[in-house]
Parts: sequence; structure tokens; C-alpha cells
Amino acid sequence: MEPCLVPDVTAAPMTTPIPPLGSTVLRGLVWLGGVRWAAQLFTWGSTLVIARLLAPEDYGLVALGTVLTGFLEVITDLGLGSALVQRQDLTKRDIEATMGVTCALGAGAAVLVALSASLWARLQGDPRIVSIVQSLAVGVLLTTAGAVPYSMLHRRLAFGLVARAQLVRGLVTAAATLILAFVLQSYWALVVGYLVGKALFTLMLIWAEPVRPGRPGPDTKVGELLRFGGILTADRVLNYARNNLDIILVGALLGPHMVGLYVMALALARLPFEKLGSAFEPVAYPTFARLQSDAPGLRRYFLGLSLGTAAIALPGCLGLIVTANVLVPAIIGSQWTAVVRPLQVAALATPLIFHLGLVTALFNAAGRVDLSLRITTITSLLTILAVFLSVQFGITAVAAASGIAFALPWAYAEFLALRRIDLHWREVTRTLFPALSASVGMAAAVYAVSLLLPLGWTNLARLAVEVSLGLVAYVSWALVLHRNMVVGQLRSLRAAWRPS
Repeated sequence: MEPCLVPDVTAAPMTTPIPPLGSTVLRGLVWLGGVRWAAQLFTWGSTLVIARLLAPEDYGLVALGTVLTGFLEVITDLGLGSALVQRQDLTKRDIEATMGVTCALGAGAAVLVALSASLWARLQGDPRIVSIVQSLAVGVLLTTAGAVPYSMLHRRLAFGLVARAQLVRGLVTAAATLILAFVLQSYWALVVGYLVGKALFTLMLIWAEPVRPGRPGPDTKVGELLRFGGILTADRVLNYARNNLDIILVGALLGPHMVGLYVMALALARLPFEKLGSAFEPVAYPTFARLQSDAPGLRRYFLGLSLGTAAIALPGCLGLIVTANVLVPAIIGSQWTAVVRPLQVAALATPLIFHLGLVTALFNAAGRVDLSLRITTITSLLTILAVFLSVQFGITAVAAASGIAFALPWAYAEFLALRRIDLHWREVTRTLFPALSASVGMAAAVYAVSLLLPLGWTNLARLAVEVSLGLVAYVSWALVLHRNMVVGQLRSLRAAWRPS
């Protein structure tokens, strides 16, 4: 990986050769999606062993620790990284000043996390959380140190460099955690493995896109970037609260063991989004930013990326639901069987979470972070209320209530997005229908066959048959019942990706 030095200019706007957008986006999806899939094959195998070596309580303790440190990671750079991607007229001085601000914020946040560890542990009722939080404070500093290089790589659509760094991080994190789980057989395997991977990822970003920290001044655009990033940070805070309040309440009322079960259920339910489908959002944001003034291009790429997300999230969601009974004991062990029901319920919201990432990217790229904030505010308030009302009934009820609270704001966000780019919902439905239809057909076929398989078969054998059948059924259904539509869409997408 060759480092890309920032051009030696101080007043002129940053200019870099712009490759053909269509081919760049497609390569970005291939790189990010393919690399994350390759890394996940190794991670799945290591997770299987790690989950068998560690107890649900170990996962619960680390989850409660990362709730605090993750919050600081979300807000520390004050949205400056995303502002760099959205802003078109930047100088080297602007970028260096932004790097200086984010590094200073990261150092302060790391100290704040370390000092607040004891208070957080008392609130959660477990003194073991103190050392976990203090160790994870290093991760806060590492995140902010890599924020500007990460954003600059996305700004110039260097998705291949980012993908390779993510691949190395995934492999190193999984390997380190696996080795430490054998040696330590405690939650420290998760903590140290995470920090090792995070440190290596940050170093690779800085090496690929070195930016010297500078001092902000009146001649820089840091103030303007902060105004954009401030609204984005408020959105992130609310979104983080929505995503983590359930973990906090489950930990406070039900204990670390139930937190571990709940966190594992969410992790499995969001697997299609976080490990493969999440390749779409980091590609979508800089792409939509580049197309701010091209309405037809925005519609074309929005539909294309929406089809890609649906083709992953819908079969992934329904596949998890119909195979959960055999997947959980076969993959992570019988000690996790209580995960099955909350996993099935949480999986229902995965496609909505997945596609909302594209909608948010569209709003932010257009400079309408206020719309993102509005959606997140509504979603957060509804989710907080839903969790408060449902936590006393157990983790399955929390998963169901959170999903219901997410559905209405998601529909509102979709309405705002389609209106903004002048796209009719019928066009979106027509584009996504083959993926939806094939996913439902796949789920029905897998469920029917699961009833016919011999009861004496092992869970692993049943899972292998069901997954294989699901893949065949999904592809066959799409080609047989929607061949003309699928072929037409593929031709349209090929034309959209083709360099002009």
C-alpha cells in the first residue's frame, strides 16, 4: 500500500484527479464487500471457538464497558471527519488544523473516560468494569487519531486502501482474541484483541494518508466544519443513545449474563448489515456528495445501492429467522440457546437499519444534516420509551419493542428521501421486488425442508442442508419468476456504473 501524501499547498483548494464515478463506486463495493466477506469467513470460525470458551457474562461485561467508551468515540471528533468528506473546497491548512483539533479532543476524551470508570462501574453494579473501561480508553484516542486520515481516504474514493486496512484489522483482531481466549479464558481476551486490531488499523490509516496535526486559526475553515459536524454529532449522540440504552437498562436491571445474551442476539441479527452490507454506506456517502447537483445521477445511484442492500439484508434477515433454532447451538454452543427468540425478533429490523444508512448518507451528503437529526430524534425518543416499558418483560420483549419503535421513523425518513430526489415509491418498489420475492420464497423453502429433515441429524448437518438449500432457492426463484426484471435491472446498473 503506497502512502498518499497531502499536496504541498496552503491556499489553493485541494484538487485530486477524479476517476470515473461509476467504475469507482463499483470497485468500492467490490473491495469493501469482498474484503469484509473474506475477513468474516475467518472471523466466523474464530467467533465459534471464542463463544464456546467464554461465558455470556464475559460478553456482557465488555458490552457494558464499551457502551461508555463507544459513546466518547462517537462524539469526540465532533463530526469533523464527515465534514471533510462533504466539503468540496479545502486546503492543506484546513486539513492539518482539523487533524490537530481531533487529536486534542481524543486525548481529552481518553483522560475523561479513564477518570469516569469508577462511577460507571458503580452505576452498573460491577467493579470489574473499572479496569475494562480504563483499558478501552486507549481505543478512544486511537479512533480520533485515525478519523481525519480515514475521512480523507473516503473523500478521494480510495476504497481499496480502506478495505485492505479493514481486512488486516479484522484478521488480526480475530486471531489475537482467539489466542487470548485460549490462554486467559476471560473477558480480557475480548478487550485486548479489540485494542490490538484498533491500533494496527489506525497506524495503517495514518501511513496511507499522513496528515500532520496543525493549529486552527482564523484562516482555516475549522469553524465552518464544526458547524456542520456539530449537528451531525447531535444526530450521532441520539442515535448512539437509541442503540445502547437497551444494553444499559438490561445490564442495570437484569445483570451482565442477560446483557451477554442480548448483545449476542443483536450481533447475530445484524450480521448481514455489519459484516457485508456495511460496505454500502461508506461508499454511498462520498458518492452522493460528489453527485449533489446531479439529480438524475442521485436517483440512479440511490436505486442501484438500494437494490444491493435489499439483495443482502432481506435474505439474510429471513434466513436467520428460519434457521435460528439450529444455527445458534451449532455455531456458538448450547449455552447460548436463550439467544434464539430475541435473535429472530431483532432480525426483522435488520433491513430497515440497513437501508436507513443509505438514506442518512443521502441527507448528510446534501448538507441536510438537520433531516438526519430529526429522524434520529424521533427514533431515539420512541426507542427509549419502548425500552423502558419492555425491559421488565425480558430481552425478547426489548428486541420486539425496539424494532416496533424503529419502523415508523424509518418510513418517515424514506418519504423525505424520495421526495428530496423526486423519486416515486412505485419505482423503488419495482426495483426491490425481485429481492423481496426471492427472499420470501427462499424462507418458505427452507422452513418446509426443515420440517422434513430427520430429527436424528446433528444441528450442524441440518444447518448445512438448510443454508445450501436457501442459496439455491434464492437464486432460482429470482431467475425463474423475475428473470426479465432481474436481467433488465442488471443491464441498467451496468449502464449506470459504466464510465462516461
